[in-house]
Amino acid sequence: MLRRTYLGLDVTGYELRAVSLRRAGKSVALSGGKFLSLAPGRLTVSPHKLNIINRSGLVSDLRDLFDGLAGGEERVALSLPDLAGRLLLTEIEAEFKSHAEGREILRWQMKKKLPAELGELQLDFQTLRKEESGRSRVLVGLLSKALVEQYEEVLEDAGLQPVQIELHALALFNYYVQRRFDLGEDFIFIGVENDNLIISYFQEKCLTFCRVKYLAAHPDRVFQEVNRSIVGLREQFHTLRRATVFAHIEPVDVDDYITGLQAVFERDIVLLDPRIDRLANFASSFDKDDALRLTAAIGAAERLL
Repeated sequence: MLRRTYLGLDVTGYELRAVSLRRAGKSVALSGGKFLSLAPGRLTVSPHKLNIINRSGLVSDLRDLFDGLAGGEERVALSLPDLAGRLLLTEIEAEFKSHAEGREILRWQMKKKLPAELGELQLDFQTLRKEESGRSRVLVGLLSKALVEQYEEVLEDAGLQPVQIELHALALFNYYVQRRFDLGEDFIFIGVENDNLIISYFQEKCLTFCRVKYLAAHPDRVFQEVNRSIVGLREQFHTLRRATVFAHIEPVDVDDYITGLQAVFERDIVLLDPRIDRLANFASSFDKDDALRLTAAIGAAERLL
């Protein structure tokens, strides 16, 4: 009996990252992973205009990427760049009977806060915590409907069927926070990537603050942005001073970033190792830098399990 393949695709502004997973008993095995650098002019990431510039070129890239990886599977979970949309934390006062009803309540409740520059929006949410009173803390994801449809059409032209679409930070959280690491009750998660900075705070394991910024990685810039965010958070959340700080860092000059983060938080920083070698013997063929680049693709694919 053939085991089903679960595909994940993480799109960045400069690279495509794809994985294939299979079930292995109660766990999951990584059966393949590939990278493909994007030629200039393929796409430009933006929240308020269509991203894909060279459609035929990107279709060709996707076919090459999944050739030998998909194993006949068409369904794929897609992680889009954080800059392509918006993540917001809010609360729903009213109780809702279904996910669809929750979306409509949020649209009405947030209509004055929704970013007009995104145009017609595709809104979805994840319930983080529900109180006995019926109030729910939720994480809302916003994407331009036209932008989502453009990505869907390109994937379909490449012979793929997108069935799960989310922003990159959520796929990364799924890999580290929800699936395999116990980071404690109160912790800070910092993601430093080549063109993306994620600053998040989890209180009692619940996401309480999240800021994502497009940022060309440089230790000084990262130091300034993290410091600017943390100054205000220290007054709002007293437990922040005791929270362990975890860092996912893609750039190779890791020590420079760790030094800067230590100066901001005035404590040691725990550098996260994704340990994808635990998913399969095959995964050991990836070095640590490659493993870091695959985490969001894996986190996206695991949504399909």
